[in-house]
Amino acid sequence: MGSKEKRQRVESPTFQASACSVRSQVPDRAAIGDAERVPVVQASTPASASTAGNASRGAALARNASRGRTAGGWGRVVGVMREESIAGVRVWRAPGPRQTVSPPDAAPVRACVTARAMRTLSPALPPSRQHAAMRFHGPFLIVLAVALAGSVVSRAAAAQAAAPHTATLDIYIADTEGGKATLYVSPSGETVLIDTGNPGARDGDRIMAMLAAAGVTKIDHLISTHYHQDHIGGLAALAKRIPIAHYVDHGPNVEVPEQVSGFRAAYDSILATAKHTVATPGYRMPVAGLDWRIVTSAGKAIAAPLPGAGAPNLGCSSFERKPAPARADDNGQSVGSVVTFGRFRVLDLGDLLWNNDYDLVCPRNKIGTVDLYVVTHHGLAASGSPQLVHAVRPRVAVMQNGPRKGGAPATFQTLHASPGLEDVWTLHWSYEAGVEQNSPGAFIANLDSAATIASVLTAAPGAQVVGTDPAHSPAYYVKISARWDGSFTVTNTRNGFVKTYVKR
Repeated sequence: MGSKEKRQRVESPTFQASACSVRSQVPDRAAIGDAERVPVVQASTPASASTAGNASRGAALARNASRGRTAGGWGRVVGVMREESIAGVRVWRAPGPRQTVSPPDAAPVRACVTARAMRTLSPALPPSRQHAAMRFHGPFLIVLAVALAGSVVSRAAAAQAAAPHTATLDIYIADTEGGKATLYVSPSGETVLIDTGNPGARDGDRIMAMLAAAGVTKIDHLISTHYHQDHIGGLAALAKRIPIAHYVDHGPNVEVPEQVSGFRAAYDSILATAKHTVATPGYRMPVAGLDWRIVTSAGKAIAAPLPGAGAPNLGCSSFERKPAPARADDNGQSVGSVVTFGRFRVLDLGDLLWNNDYDLVCPRNKIGTVDLYVVTHHGLAASGSPQLVHAVRPRVAVMQNGPRKGGAPATFQTLHASPGLEDVWTLHWSYEAGVEQNSPGAFIANLDSAATIASVLTAAPGAQVVGTDPAHSPAYYVKISARWDGSFTVTNTRNGFVKTYVKR
């Protein structure tokens, strides 16, 4: 059999089909780059091996490679390659009698690249050297295939990881004068509103203005953390002003009488024709683009740590419980959330009480660390234990306080002592905290009159200034825009002050 016939055998259509029958699954040349011009990695074979045998083994190699297996089994190529010469061609050989290949997910790439390498080598050599050069041993080309396939897979993974996530998670924290209404707009455009503020038109108008600023025309999910008037007071009126698709709560109210007279009856009539979920710890909100976990509800916490969490909390040894409420308190029933967008994480626990913190972070921290902490319970001293705040290590805290509600000095002290905390943003100046604890003015969304500010700054240490509450209109909110990589910005809409927090 002549050398020409031998070459034709190696490059026969049958062989090519065997090697590249999965071509549609293999990245195109642009993805593979210069794969065909990479030097072929070869291993010598006994001189007695026939060219026909080589062709047979080549076809078998392609079939085996398409299944991702050689006699060596699965594994990874290890060891240092060494230079050899076969028929005057400089090649590289891996040590040891056998080479092993990686798992079968890269097998289609290996098979096709192996065949390409065989077809590329033969025409490049003079006839006198083709016979020797085509004496292959199976593991030889497998090493090349693994190397090239690994390169392709690695580059594809890197490209996917580096793919731009231009959309942001936008969070709008409304001023409801010490109530709660927080809007989340996911990168997919899906919306979640947590709570609806106080009864009356004031908070309802503020929420609608905030929704309009965000370009929101419907609410996909409404979470009512609990049934206190500063959290659900505006629900019934809001449901008449904007479509709400899905209602989420912790279940029955544990307080008697209810804080908002007639709320339960009105709420039940809404739920009769709407989608409704009683959330339990571990429930995952169906929000496209976000990993939204409910971590507390109805007085219970998640039993197992969230992914990546579970480290021992050394602060638990000094946890001191507060006296239990004299009667059932719906604050402790709050629906709490951990929201994750890429590397950015938010903790929002509604009005969860101090004693409930223990079940979340002791003896192990089930939450992990977060970037943004929506300060629990408006910053009242009845919530937000150091054991929780210091364990989750927020970079930024935003407090939904009023001028005379929340913003307790002890809460500010806990926040400022938290490892890694950079800033505290507040909805209002806190009269209780005074100049010693309040954040600088650039970080406060709503300020008092100039005369009140002057009286506060000139008052004797510890003196309480009565002052005048800020006007109800306009009311300013705080906006957070988070990126996939964990970086985010916080904006004070009163003064346009924006601060950027780079990724960790």
